[in-house]
Amino acid sequence: MGCLKSFLAYISIFALLLFAISSYEADNSVVILTFTAIILICTYQLFSQKNVIYGLSQIFYIFCLFFLGIAPLFQYLSDITLWGGEPFNDSDYIKTNILILMALVIYKYIYANTFRHKYNIRIHMSLSNSENNVRHTSNILIVVISLISSIYIYIIFGGNIASLLIRGEYADSDVVAAGGLAYLINSFFIRPVPAICFLLFKFYNNKNKLIEIFLFILMILTNAPTGMPRFAVAAFYVPLAFLYIKSLRKRHNFVLMMVLAVVVIFPFLNTFRTVAEGQLISFDMFLAGHFDSYQMFMRVVSTQYITYGYQLLGVLLFFVPRSLWASKPIGSGYLIAHENDYYFDNLSMNFFGEGYINFGIIGVCLFAMFIGYINARLDRKYWVESGNSIPLFSLIFFETIGMEFAIMRGALLNIFPVLLGYILATKIIHKIVSRP
Repeated sequence: MGCLKSFLAYISIFALLLFAISSYEADNSVVILTFTAIILICTYQLFSQKNVIYGLSQIFYIFCLFFLGIAPLFQYLSDITLWGGEPFNDSDYIKTNILILMALVIYKYIYANTFRHKYNIRIHMSLSNSENNVRHTSNILIVVISLISSIYIYIIFGGNIASLLIRGEYADSDVVAAGGLAYLINSFFIRPVPAICFLLFKFYNNKNKLIEIFLFILMILTNAPTGMPRFAVAAFYVPLAFLYIKSLRKRHNFVLMMVLAVVVIFPFLNTFRTVAEGQLISFDMFLAGHFDSYQMFMRVVSTQYITYGYQLLGVLLFFVPRSLWASKPIGSGYLIAHENDYYFDNLSMNFFGEGYINFGIIGVCLFAMFIGYINARLDRKYWVESGNSIPLFSLIFFETIGMEFAIMRGALLNIFPVLLGYILATKIIHKIVSRP
């Protein structure tokens, strides 16, 4: 029955793709063919995985399907160039699509072989034996930590509840902090504490309903989905969805939920960035700036912009303040926007684009290998190595699932400190509240 559902889903998407393409007149059949290959490969991988019902790899393929396949195909057919700059030609599309197809093949090979075999390379999110022995948490400490952090968050947001609930009511750097390291700590280490407290309480299967309601209220007040960046929403509300919607744990339901999130929920949440602008859902959504990821990658490829690892150095040394490192790299999307005179500069750069901007074609291969290995190790630990029976790892695993989309979309300089902050905050709070 599962194979039949996969086959029907695959055929349905293929039929819809043919129907959509038939209403356009395309000049270059090779471009259409390579886009079709990307879309069909991603769709097949989404519905053909048997060992992983939900995990990081599904997010990887969902991102590639929509942001590197469907959206840029319609942008090509509609002759859309986002943010200005020189128009792209068919050769640019073909070169970029070949790189994406190459990256998908490398990712699949590394992921499959890593998942199949156990490698003894220790990664950051592995847990020690002492963590495996933790049996419960202190509800009192969880409540105290959540309450104190909520009060602190309320104060640094100027005592304005609206600025917490609606993102467009404030400018992050003005309200949360003056910028720099203090901004990162307040926004991505302290602010998520009430959400982490609630999720730890639930992942340890605590049953006190009064405490559960209280912690949930604090989470909503300080980390409302309408008052946060979309990647933060995914990091904490994907685990929340799995806790309360049991049907998501069935095969393919997770994929369908994330597809719904990409085409409906996240575009809706974007309207809260600026309260006075935007419409909720547009039929031309794939032509909008939300789906600029492919063209940002293509711009790097078409201009052959390579920094020989300098952008990656900025990611790894993100904690060094600009006052000490005047030439510290800026976000790759921001950099390309200024290099090409775009009229908007707060832009992303997808994971493969980060690979290219650092090391060219070799960088795309290396980055595809890296994310294939990491995704496989975490998926394997959860599904094969009994990581799903360890509450702390399960929570970090689901947080990472939510953040995978942001990592793929980029830019790395912006997202890497956030992911690190969330994981570090989760581990520290767990250390404080856990009891053997």
